[in-house]
Amino acid sequence: MVKLTKTLEFSKKNILLFPFFAVLSFFFGIIFIACDEKPNQLGNDIFPSSDYFHIRFDSSALLIMDTSTIDFLSTHQALFSSTYGYSPKDSSYLMGSYSDDVFGQSSSGVLIPFSLYSADIKRIFEKGLQPLSMTLYLKRDSVLIGDANENQNYEVFEMKGDIKDSILLNYHKSYYSNTNLNDYLGKMVGQGTFAPSADSIAFKISDTDLMNKLLSADTTKMKSDSAFRTIFKGLYVRSKRMNSARGAIFSVNVLKYKSKLQLKYRTTANVDTSINYPTAYYFGGISVFQHDYTSSEVKNNPKYIYVEGMAGSHGLIKLADIGRWKDSIPNGLNINRAELVLTPDTSYLNSKNINKNLYPQYLNLYFKTDSTDQYLSDNFIGPQYFNGILNRNTNQYSFNITNYIQKLIKQNGFDKSQHILVLKTGNGAHSVQRIAFDKATSVRLRITYSIIKK
Repeated sequence: MVKLTKTLEFSKKNILLFPFFAVLSFFFGIIFIACDEKPNQLGNDIFPSSDYFHIRFDSSALLIMDTSTIDFLSTHQALFSSTYGYSPKDSSYLMGSYSDDVFGQSSSGVLIPFSLYSADIKRIFEKGLQPLSMTLYLKRDSVLIGDANENQNYEVFEMKGDIKDSILLNYHKSYYSNTNLNDYLGKMVGQGTFAPSADSIAFKISDTDLMNKLLSADTTKMKSDSAFRTIFKGLYVRSKRMNSARGAIFSVNVLKYKSKLQLKYRTTANVDTSINYPTAYYFGGISVFQHDYTSSEVKNNPKYIYVEGMAGSHGLIKLADIGRWKDSIPNGLNINRAELVLTPDTSYLNSKNINKNLYPQYLNLYFKTDSTDQYLSDNFIGPQYFNGILNRNTNQYSFNITNYIQKLIKQNGFDKSQHILVLKTGNGAHSVQRIAFDKATSVRLRITYSIIKK
C-alpha cells in the first residue's frame, strides 16, 4: 500500500512539462519505488498508510487567455471616522494623460466639490465687488509615469450635476471611474497649459460669470454647503498630452492645504483681496478614467495578456477543461496544492520601454460571475497564503488557489465551460503600473493532487 502524489503543470500549449519518454521513465520509477520496503517515504505521509493511491497523468486541462478592456472601479474614497468627523481615507487622485505603444493612451480627470468650511465668506457680502481672477490650485503628490517637464493642455468645466448631501455623507456610497461625465459637465470655464513638475499646479479660470455668481450670492446661499451647492456644484479638471509627447500621469492631493479655489476681487474701497474655497473635506473627489486602445498592442497583438491600473486592460484566464479533467478521475481526488504562476515577458516589455519599476507590486485575482468579479475563498485566508506579490528574485507572481480548485472539482452540475479567473493590478484606483504575459509560455496552472483508491 503506497501513498503517491503527482504535480501537473498546465500551460497554454496543453503539453506536460516532461517529454513522453521522461514521463514513461518516471512512471516505471514510481512502480519500482512503490515495491520498495519504505513506502512511507513517498508522498510525505499526506494520508494514512492504509489507503491505496495511484497516479494519473492528465494533459487535457487548457488555459485559454484573453484581455478585456471593459472595467470600472471605485475612485471616490470611502470616509473614515476621526477625531474631527469623517474624512476620506485617501485624498490622492490621478490626473494627466500618457501614451505608450503597448497600452495606448490613458487619461484621468477629477470631479471636485467645494466647501464653505474655513472660507471667510463674511467679506463678500458687500455690494459692488469686482472680480479680478480665479485659480484652482491642486497640490501635486508625485509623477507616476512619464515626463514631469512636458507641458500638457488643461480644461476646467463647471459642474452642472449635483452630488447630494445624502450621498456625500453616506460613507458606504461609491463613485466609479466610468462616471458619466455628461451628467456633470457644464460649460468650460478655463483652459491653458501647465507642466506637472510644479509642487502646486495652478489652473486658471477665466469665466467672469462664475466669479460674479459667487461674489453676488446672497446670505441664504452661504448658510451651509448644501445651500452653497445650489449655486456652485464644483469643478471638473482634466489635461491632455501634447500630440508629439508621451505625456505624464501624476497624483494630486485635493485635501492638502495647498489645494483650493482662490477668487481674487476688488472692493468698493478699491482694495484688492481674495477668498479661498477649500475642497469638500468630507468627500475629496472622483477620478474619471478614459482609455484609447485604437493603435495599441492591447488591441492589435493578441500574443499577450495585458494588465494595467486605472481600470484599464486586465487578463481573463479560462479553465476550459477543468470539468473534463475532474470527470476523468475517480472519487477520492484530493488537491494538495494548486498554484497559478505568472512570469512577465521581460524581453518584450523592455523592448517597449516598460521597465520593472512599472511592474505592479502585486496583482489581484478574482473569479468571474454574470454580474461582477468575486474574491476567491483562498483570498480570505490571508495575503501570505494567497500571495500575488511580485517575487523580485524569481520574477514571478504566484497565487495559491487550492481551495478554489478543490471546491470547483467537487461541485455537482457546474458549467464546465465557464471557469474564468480575472487578473487585475492591485490598488488600481491609484496605480498606473502595467505588465504583459505571453499566453504560450508565461502562465501556468500547477496542481499537486492525490488519488485515493478505496
